[in-house]
Amino acid sequence: MSLYDALAHTPEMDAIFSDSRLLEACLAVEVALAEAQSDCGLIPASSAAAIKAAADPTLFDMTKLAHDTLRAGVLTVPLVKALTDLVA
Repeated sequence: MSLYDALAHTPEMDAIFSDSRLLEACLAVEVALAEAQSDCGLIPASSAAAIKAAADPTLFDMTKLAHDTLRAGVLTVPLVKALTDLVA
């Protein structure tokens, strides 16, 4: 049993903390960051738009992302790389 299981393991909580919901939330942060950077003139508006267009969870290989997250120790590094690959 994990700590998560002991504290809040219900079908509703599983849905809230699912891999797809986590990915959606992380991508929303990346989009917000890109839009803020664009508003400040740090990146072109076209780059922010490209990031927003690529921030579709269905475009990501969840198996590869999970494998790369295990290797990196954090989700951010492989997520940003995968997002960059989609935008580039």
